[in-house]
Amino acid sequence: MSKFIENAMVALAKAQNDGQVKKSFDRSCELCASKNILGCACDDCPLAVAYAIRRNQVKVLESLYEEATA
Repeated sequence: MSKFIENAMVALAKAQNDGQVKKSFDRSCELCASKNILGCACDDCPLAVAYAIRRNQVKVLESLYEEATA
């Protein structure tokens, strides 16, 4: 795993809400696209998969929190 992917995954893992997850992914995506870091098509990007997974995790956690506080 490249250091770029590792850093991007750590940033996604640290994100605590949907906005932070999106911002983290957008930053990584923009950097990769501008410098062609990964050299793959965006459809095959491992960060896009990690982004989708993390987004789902955050949504589940937020819904659990809402149920617990209701």
